[in-house]
Amino acid sequence: MKATTCKVTSLRKGNEYIFRVKAVNEYGEGEALESEPTKATDPFTVPAAPTDVEITSITSETMTICWKRPDPPSIPCKLTKAEDPQFLPSPPAKPKVLDSTKTSVTLSWNKPLFDGGAAVTGYSVEYKRTDEEDWCVSVSNTENTEFTVVGLTSGAEYVFVVKSINKIGVSEPSPPTDPQAAEDREEEPQFNISNEMRKTLLVKDGSSFTLTVPFRGKPVPNVMWDKADVDLRASNLCEGCEYEYRVYAENVAGLSPPSIPCKLTKAEDPQFLPSPPAKPKVLDSTKTSVTLSWNKPLFDGGAAVTGYSVEYKRTDEEDWCVSVSNTENTEFTVVGLTSGAEYVFVVKSINKIGVSEPSPPTDPQAAEDREEEPQFNISNEMRKTLLVKDGSSFTLTVPFRGKPVPNVMWDKADVDLRVRASIHTTDTVTSITVEQATRDDSGKYTVTLQNVAGKVTCTLNVRDVTKSSATV
Repeated sequence: MKATTCKVTSLRKGNEYIFRVKAVNEYGEGEALESEPTKATDPFTVPAAPTDVEITSITSETMTICWKRPDPPSIPCKLTKAEDPQFLPSPPAKPKVLDSTKTSVTLSWNKPLFDGGAAVTGYSVEYKRTDEEDWCVSVSNTENTEFTVVGLTSGAEYVFVVKSINKIGVSEPSPPTDPQAAEDREEEPQFNISNEMRKTLLVKDGSSFTLTVPFRGKPVPNVMWDKADVDLRASNLCEGCEYEYRVYAENVAGLSPPSIPCKLTKAEDPQFLPSPPAKPKVLDSTKTSVTLSWNKPLFDGGAAVTGYSVEYKRTDEEDWCVSVSNTENTEFTVVGLTSGAEYVFVVKSINKIGVSEPSPPTDPQAAEDREEEPQFNISNEMRKTLLVKDGSSFTLTVPFRGKPVPNVMWDKADVDLRVRASIHTTDTVTSITVEQATRDDSGKYTVTLQNVAGKVTCTLNVRDVTKSSATV
């Protein structure tokens, strides 16, 4: 049966139509076939939503979105924050074996090239024997890039890997090290001599000098010193003479070549820059000044220290200011400071060669008036009972300190000392004097210091030793 189609045009949108179809041949028309009522409409509908919406790439400024063509309405993707993506870090490169003993191997490695977008927080180190399959974890998380694996079997061969760690997780393992036996290493002796150490050493006749030569080697090499035509085990230097030295090192791995000879060295005391003083102390402060003290440096450089320079800076600034460029004292007051501002201070030593490096800085110190609790500066000798005779005079003297300067009060039971004695007080000492003492002047004398920072009391004893006097 042959199917036919016919396109009907010029219909009015929204109207309903019924269509009839008849078959016709040479013998006539057949019966008509009617369609169901059909409304004339556009042949399009609202599309279904896309599916499988997926964000495939994210940066802090862009997102790439993929989806499938629609069947049903689209389900929205989860709320996604616009930020750079974070992944597992890459592993470090192949670790290096730095050292080994019969029971340990020391490794080092570099940070990974890619941190995954999150800071690397540590590393894990794993190892296995070359004749076994299972890996062992030596450390699960270390912040260092160097680690010693311990507890190994002497003579056994091992390989080692390192993994990087960030907040996302642990990376793949690094390439393994070359097989490394757990054994004591042999290392040919080598000198660790800087160019500065190769310079000519100047010494004076009759003086002593020391040549220091750092070296390395495994096992620790034997050391031999040599000087042409001289037995160094018993030699003495002569003033003004010049010397040249070379050194050998030897261990079971062999004898090293001789060191490059030092330059001709004259026998005289060398001189260098002095070392700096230790950290200065803050002794006192006012609203515009700070007083410092320091000790002489431990090393004067071979030339007498002639003075010191004092520098300071505000803690909220970068530039240092010179308060004094050369003072012979080991105490100095820096003036002209800003009230309330915080400062740090350093001191440098000076000799005829030049100026040392700066000392460690003081702790931050504000330019402000200090408050200091009153204290007596009394020795044990001063606390002993004072023995006096009738008719004689005596004086009790009491040194003290405090900030602000404390008020001073003298007291004796049942006696008005302002009438009976003479009291004299300065900012640092107070004294009381009694003329023509009697038995009534024996007893306890109390002095009290008080300021805004505190209060303190001291008692001194006086005893009349006249034969007829009573014991106090």
